[in-house]
Amino acid sequence: MRKGKYIELKAYRARCELNQEAVGKMIGVNASSYSHKENGTAAFSLEEAFTITSKLNSILEKKGLETTNMEKLFVRN
Repeated sequence: MRKGKYIELKAYRARCELNQEAVGKMIGVNASSYSHKENGTAAFSLEEAFTITSKLNSILEKKGLETTNMEKLFVRN
């Protein structure tokens, strides 16, 4: 599997004003483990990707911002 960072995921996390620790808590991991996932050195499970996408979209909707999807968030750059 190709390694790379999840640039879109990081950008949407920032739009939602969340740090890595907060998103890590959403999926039950600590900030360090989440950082490894976001930087492409560890894999996200399908369940984790779904949870993150759902929670980010909920925040984006509340802010009146455009939502996203898993395909966009979880493309490695």
